Amino acid sequence: MVAPIPNTSFSFPNNGLGNVSPSPANVIAIVGPTSAGTAATPRAIGGSPANVVSGFGYGPAASLAAALIEGGGNVVLTKATHTAATPGSVTKTGAGTSTMTVTGSPFDRYDIVVTTTRSGTVGVDLTGAVTISLDGGRTTSKEISVPISGVVSTLATTTGLTFTFDDGTGTEELVAGTTYTLNVPAPTLSAANVVTALEALKNSIESYSLIYVTGAFDASDVATIAAEVAAIVAKKRFVRVIMESEDVSGADTEAEWAADLATDFVASSSDLVTVAAGYIGVRDPLTKANLWRSVGWPAIIRAAQVAVHRDLAAVEDGPIAALAGGPALLGTPAPGKFVHDEDFNPLLNQHRFLTIRSFPGLPGYYVTNPNVLSGPTSDYDLLQYGRIADEAARLTNIYFTQKLSRDTFLDPTTGKILESEAKGWEQGNDQALLPLITGKSVSALATSVDRTPTGRTVNVTVRFVPKFYPKEFAITIAFVTTLAATA
Repeated sequence: MVAPIPNTSFSFPNNGLGNVSPSPANVIAIVGPTSAGTAATPRAIGGSPANVVSGFGYGPAASLAAALIEGGGNVVLTKATHTAATPGSVTKTGAGTSTMTVTGSPFDRYDIVVTTTRSGTVGVDLTGAVTISLDGGRTTSKEISVPISGVVSTLATTTGLTFTFDDGTGTEELVAGTTYTLNVPAPTLSAANVVTALEALKNSIESYSLIYVTGAFDASDVATIAAEVAAIVAKKRFVRVIMESEDVSGADTEAEWAADLATDFVASSSDLVTVAAGYIGVRDPLTKANLWRSVGWPAIIRAAQVAVHRDLAAVEDGPIAALAGGPALLGTPAPGKFVHDEDFNPLLNQHRFLTIRSFPGLPGYYVTNPNVLSGPTSDYDLLQYGRIADEAARLTNIYFTQKLSRDTFLDPTTGKILESEAKGWEQGNDQALLPLITGKSVSALATSVDRTPTGRTVNVTVRFVPKFYPKEFAITIAFVTTLAATA
């Protein structure tokens, strides 16, 4: 045999090491009202808030999507069929004979204050001008000239509303300093319409790990929606949902509002649902106003920006919305509303709601606890436990799906799965779950494969030791005569 010419050779085998799809752990699916787009049609969207407007227009769900995108988040947006609210009655304060009416189908919830900045005569001249605030006067538009027709449609594209100043007989006057105020309720959507949108999400090819529904719901509606979320999980799309509860209504006090919520949800139980309680002013990235939003908004933005194991209440992460790109929060309440601070009034944390709180000496607001609407013995009382379990389930599902129908040796003496085969599966899945270890999501984990099949079913258990999340420090401050070490 002739010796070969001395040389080197190379090969580049493709062992499929990258066959695990990117984690959807920080992808948020939003369901709610938008002014444009097709209902129940999920769409991944990103880049800039302008892409939200071009595809979905305005409205609560569009605004939240834009806020998440501003913060670097990944979004799947699904429009839900909804009903636009009817604008409330206008209250005029000040001089001038011109009255104002508001028409259209509003896209969102607004606390409108229209202020006359320059006097004029509607129907006669162009000297009159106004500013329009959508948030009770906290931010205002630039000065807008009132046309001779008296019809101001400057904000129709962004709000769905047109403001008309009556010219009467042609001598109706606008007087500088006069204000016109009204409240516009948020659009409403039924639990059935949310379920329809969630069904579309369930059957879509989009990946996501958290769902956020924009719109206030009671316990009955939450249960209906939670059932559909459970159906999504049954399709091996491991998700959790954050929902909004009702804001205060009428002349209820803060204590009465909290008591009503606690009573409504007392019998509710779900490991998949977090219900946010309370509202706060949030800078809307589309209208630039500080609109009145559920405290779930800054919470879901935080969730999109941190690892799955991170507690949304981690104080060292700073106040909510303080991370890069987060929207500004305004503690000043909307007209007739209040900001519920769980530190001042500890009313709802004990009833498993996600709330916000302040800390003495620290600026801003923080999530009190990312509570889940779970039962008293559940392991999933905080959102991060569910998020970790979901990521473990996703990775384990991918690994063992690839082992389905694989010819497997049995031990000829016991009839059980051969030890080397079972050990290989255990080690293989532990390797698949390695991102949870390298990402410091858990303290430890291990896969266990039952060597005795049940029919043609192999039972697999994945156990992990969670991280510890301190919720209280008992501190002693004392004078002593010496700082010498004590036993």
